[in-house]
Amino acid sequence: MLQMSDVDMIAAVKRGDFVAYEQMFMCYFPIVRNFIRGFVKDDEPAKDLAQDVFMKLWQYRSSLDASKPLRSYLFLLARREVCSHFRAKAQRVNRCGEDHIVAIADNTTQQQLDSEELSGVVSGIVENMPPKRKEIFTMSRRQGLSNREIAERLDISVRTVDKHIELALQDIRKRIER
Repeated sequence: MLQMSDVDMIAAVKRGDFVAYEQMFMCYFPIVRNFIRGFVKDDEPAKDLAQDVFMKLWQYRSSLDASKPLRSYLFLLARREVCSHFRAKAQRVNRCGEDHIVAIADNTTQQQLDSEELSGVVSGIVENMPPKRKEIFTMSRRQGLSNREIAERLDISVRTVDKHIELALQDIRKRIER
C-alpha cells in the first residue's frame, strides 16, 4: 500500500474513504495512545480513549481541514477525550459520596493517602493557585460546569479554560506526587 501524505489522507477521509481512514489509524493510533497514556497512566483506558478519538474523527470527518496539521488536530481531540474521561470519573466518584478530587490522583497516591487527607491537600493546592486558574478549576470541578459554560460566563475562549484546567491538574499532580 502506498503511503499517503497527511493532506491527501485528510482529503480522502473527508470524502469518506475508509481505506485512507484505516491508514491514518494505523499510522497515528500508537502516537495518540502514548500521548493519552501520559495523562491517564494506564494502558487500557489509554487504548480506549485513543479509539474514541479516531471514532470521533470518522464521525466528524466532514469538518476536517486539510490546511491544518493532522497531528495537532489529533492531539486536540485526545486532550478533550482525556478531560472528558477525568470529568466522568470525577462525577462517578462524587455520586458515590466520596470527594471527587480523588479521581485526579493516580492509583499509588490513592493507596498512600486516604480521601480526607487528599481532599485537604488538594484544597490547599487549589487555594494557592493564581486567582483565575483557581476560579476556573473551582467552576469546573466543584460546580460541575462544562468548559464551554465557564468560557461563556467568564467571557474567555474555551481553549483558555482548557489550558487553565490542564495547568491546575498538573499543579495538583506534581504536588501530590512529592
